[in-house]
Amino acid sequence: MPLIKNKDVKIGEHTYRIGLIPADIGNWCATQMLSGKSATFDTFRAIQGYLLAHCQVLMAEGGGGEPVAVKIYADGKWLVPKLELEYDLDTVSELTREAMSFNFDGFFEKLEARGLITRPTPATK
Repeated sequence: MPLIKNKDVKIGEHTYRIGLIPADIGNWCATQMLSGKSATFDTFRAIQGYLLAHCQVLMAEGGGGEPVAVKIYADGKWLVPKLELEYDLDTVSELTREAMSFNFDGFFEKLEARGLITRPTPATK
């Protein structure tokens, strides 16, 4: 079965392409989450930055042709000023959640199935 390296999601007016992060970065992120360190602002921000760096927005080039995937974030900076994502809490939160789910749900489900972790349920959070 081929590896699915990205998925498109519609958030607000735009379609975003969420990509897989490299395994070494994913391993570091998962280790931080499992250890509880992701609760610190700096660690959360690093994890979010890795996820957003692998997201793009699909934008139509002039003339109505096929949309082009444009990178939205790198090195702590938003790269598409007209989207004003640095001020769009709803979109950034949803994009982060979708990227987190795409990159980590399968991994954590496998750990849970092996009895290596127990994820909290809403009643135990």
